[in-house]
Amino acid sequence: MVVGDSDVFSDVVLDANVGNRVFAVDSVRWLLGEEALGAAASETDTPLYHTRGQDVAWFYGTVFVAPALVLGAGVWLTRRRRVQR
Repeated sequence: MVVGDSDVFSDVVLDANVGNRVFAVDSVRWLLGEEALGAAASETDTPLYHTRGQDVAWFYGTVFVAPALVLGAGVWLTRRRRVQR
């Protein structure tokens, strides 16, 4: 088990999401070698179905539109600061 921060098992994080508690309990069970005491509830993911048009829109939106919006906002904020000075 590898986590990036020791705060992953803090009360704030464990109360934020049920998945965090499941991860903590399963990790401790694995470390203690007691996986057989209780099987984790299997969470099944429901598949997402998109049409080809939706897939194309998501692709171009994430590859071109979102970065262009971020770049445009940065240029706008930079220009606005220069005009105010």
